[in-house]
Parts: sequence; C-alpha cells; structure tokens
Amino acid sequence: MAARIAKNTLLTIKNIYINGHRTSILPPRWVGGGYQFTEKEEIYLDPSPRWMHNPDRAFEPDPPFKEIMKKRNYVDPEVQKSVNIGTTFRPELTGRATMRAIVKKNRENPDLEKAARHRTLKIDLEEVKKEYRKEQFLLHVKQTAAHYGIWRDLFNGAFFLPVTELSVLYDLDEEYVNPVCHGNRLTPSEAGAAPTVEINCSDDDDSLWTLIMTNPDGHLQDNEQEYLHWMVGNIAGGDVSKGEVLCDYLRPFPAKGTGFHRHVFLLFKQKKHLDLSTTERREFTLADRTFKTIDFYRKYEDDLVPQGLAFFQSEWDESVREVYHNVLHMKEPEFQFWHPPPYIAKQKMYPGKEPFNRYFDRYRDKKEIAEEVVKEKLKLISPNKPYEPPFKWPHVAHRVKAGYKPTWQARKEELMLRRREQWRDLP
Repeated sequence: MAARIAKNTLLTIKNIYINGHRTSILPPRWVGGGYQFTEKEEIYLDPSPRWMHNPDRAFEPDPPFKEIMKKRNYVDPEVQKSVNIGTTFRPELTGRATMRAIVKKNRENPDLEKAARHRTLKIDLEEVKKEYRKEQFLLHVKQTAAHYGIWRDLFNGAFFLPVTELSVLYDLDEEYVNPVCHGNRLTPSEAGAAPTVEINCSDDDDSLWTLIMTNPDGHLQDNEQEYLHWMVGNIAGGDVSKGEVLCDYLRPFPAKGTGFHRHVFLLFKQKKHLDLSTTERREFTLADRTFKTIDFYRKYEDDLVPQGLAFFQSEWDESVREVYHNVLHMKEPEFQFWHPPPYIAKQKMYPGKEPFNRYFDRYRDKKEIAEEVVKEKLKLISPNKPYEPPFKWPHVAHRVKAGYKPTWQARKEELMLRRREQWRDLP
C-alpha cells in the first residue's frame, strides 16, 4: 500500500499543469540549499508547447572544453606576433658523414677504447660547453624564456636569441658569488648591491651596448607597466664601468604576498652612439621608475639589437621593508588572499555516514568552539604540572593508549594530537 501511494505521488509531481497545459520538467539542480532551474530547464516550463516542435532549441550541445579554453586564451596575431627581433642564428649541426668519420677514428684508437672500457676516460667539460653553445644552447634559452613568459610580457611575443654571452654575478661574500642564470632564485638581500656584469664581446672592442634591469611583475597600479631597477647606456667595449648610468641601481623590492618576481637583464647592441637622456631615471620613486620595455625598444629599434638575456626570481624577505621605508620613503604594501567563507549546506536530520561530532561542529556557534579550544589549551599549559609535548608519531601514540573509546572520540583525540582543524592553536 505504501509503495502504491509513493508511486502515485511521484507521478503527480512529474506531471505538472502550468496555465492549463500539461508538461514535464527535468530534475532541478541543488544550488545554495534550494532549487534552481537552468536555462534549458526553463524552456520546458514555457506555457506554449512550441519547444516540442523545435528540438534544437531544447537540446543545444555545450561546447567542448578545448573550444572554451581556446576562446578564453585567444590572442590576436596582429597584436602579438612571434617575430625574431634579434640576430639570426643557425646552429652548427654535425652531419651524418662527419659523425661516422669521428666514430671510426675513435674505434681505431686502442687507448681510447681501453680507457672507456675501464671507466677511466676523462672528458674536458669546457670543450663540451663550447660545443653546446655552438649548437643548442641559444635555442634552449629561448624556450626557457618563453616558459617564464619573458617574450610575452616584455616584447608582446617577439623574441631574440642571446648570441652574446652575458655574465651577471652578485657578491655573496669575499670568496663566493651568486650568478644570475635563467630563472634561478635569489633573495632581495643577496641582490642588495649592483652586480658585476661581464659582456663577452672580445671580437668587437669598439662596440657599444645598453644594459637594462627591469621587473615586469612588481608594478602596484598597472599590470602592463614595469619597474626599472638599473640602466646603463653607451657601454664601450663591454666594460660596464665605462658606460653612462641613466638609472641608478635599485635593489629588488617584491611586495609581501605577491610571490616570486622576475628580474630581467636585457643587453642591447647599439649601432651608433645614442642620446638616451630622455630615458634617465634619477629619483627613487615608483612613479619615476615606471617603465615599459616594448616602448623603449620601439623608440630606438633602428639603432638597438637585443643580444643578451639573463633573469632571476626573487621573493619578499625582511630586507624589502628597509627599501620601502628608507629608499622609496613609503609605507610597505602587504597583500593577502581573501578566502571566501566555506559553503555550509542546510542541516539534515539524517546526515548519513558522516561522523556526528564533526557534522554538528559545522553548525555550532563559533564562540562555543573557540571556548572549548581555549579550555583544552589551558589544560595543557597548567602551571601545576610540567608541559607534555605532543607525540612525535600521533597515529602510533593514539593506538597505544589502553581502553576502548568510541570512533568519534578517538578521531577527535587524533585531530588534537596532530593539531588539525580547530585544534591547530594548541601548543
């Protein structure tokens, strides 16, 4: 009898009469603790039954995930072109005939074969590095810079190959230095002073260069702008000390809570002596240090060719506060992620298989939970007895205790030992 009544009730709910028309609706979604119909489901609630004669309107397929991401990440090719703005480079690849001759020559050398078999063969790593730089090094640097978004954020997708070796070294102490490679991490305190820069241009002593250090991630007001940290122009013969300092060195100052910032060194080769007085930055203010690499390059693109690249990543540390207070003379900004409050569904009479104590804690008063935590904390730091630190292995210690306890109580003690959820503030 009960089954028959339930069946008739379901049939009555399924067949709904709206404005005199009989129709059936799709099962609604559960959103925010109540029922909410989708756009497709609302079509079925239309008093006019015309949707029955137009199935395309009622069942429009959703676009696949690839099309959604393609539309979201679309970039206009006219705005962002992958164009080589530097020097053309063709790697010196070894042909098959040459490689066969080298292998044949090595096999005819008995001493070389014996050393390889006894694992005593030694290879000059400097020669290996030279061969690597002639072949695939520049292409690998280009791929690394593309991975870190250097071309996208500095040159709107245009790229160049760093054919000129750029060595940037920060002094760590009297004996060691911190090199700047292609994406390694340095703290702001390690990059506190201007680095030692060496430009490998021994073949052209009369050349002129421009060196720029910029941060594309640190601007506090405009994401499209950068902060200029250092700029030296008209560097003769690769000696940076002989160049014209257009912008004094400013140590990295990534704001707290903004993660890692990229600090990029760009080396441009000049075709002639340039008047760069319009790009001078003499003040230590954020407004004066606002910079954009692509605008600078477009202004002097007829006389500048990018040929060197090095960059590192830096995150906030205690030395950044000194930069904001004593150098920039401003209050230090701090960013924190705002976590939205967790969604708590409407309480059920029969929650199912969920632990009842953890389930009811979701709907308890927060002050009551905080009071319980404070009481447990005071028990642990009582002045009448010495403090017992938590066990090193909470799972093992929890099972060693004798006596039977309900599962919910054992789970609660386990969370207290592990300092999880509301018990994270225990000592």
